[in-house]
Amino acid sequence: GAGADDVDMGGAEDAAGEAGASDGGEGSISRLLSSWTPDTHGEGGRRLFSATTHAAESDGFLDYTFRVAAKRLFGVDVPPGPLPFKKGRNADFREVALEVGGVKVLRFAKAYGFRNIQGVINKLKRGKCPYDFVEIMACPSGCVNGGGQIKVSEEG
Repeated sequence: GAGADDVDMGGAEDAAGEAGASDGGEGSISRLLSSWTPDTHGEGGRRLFSATTHAAESDGFLDYTFRVAAKRLFGVDVPPGPLPFKKGRNADFREVALEVGGVKVLRFAKAYGFRNIQGVINKLKRGKCPYDFVEIMACPSGCVNGGGQIKVSEEG
């Protein structure tokens, strides 16, 4: 079953199909992300760039990407509101998982600050990184205005 920090979607097993999130198959996260263009989600990319802006933290694309991946890869609508992140080794490393039928089908992480980035890179080198998507920012607590993104002006 789902832990308190997982998004559990119970009966969506059939929507998951044979293609997993990270197997490189037709429904892979890599294919989903590589198909995006600035205008994929309308408003000249504005929705993608501003979808996760919260007053208390910088954030990047993880929240939005998680919701889109859950919907497109597994047919799951993630409920509105903050994602149920689980704190990792410290406050600047958090992870969230999508469970379908008691199986984690998507695992995303936020790694902010060089210490956490180094940990993710070391796991990748050893082939032991369990995440489908990792949002990395060099600044502890994330970067001002998000991951190096220019703020979209309110004017045309």
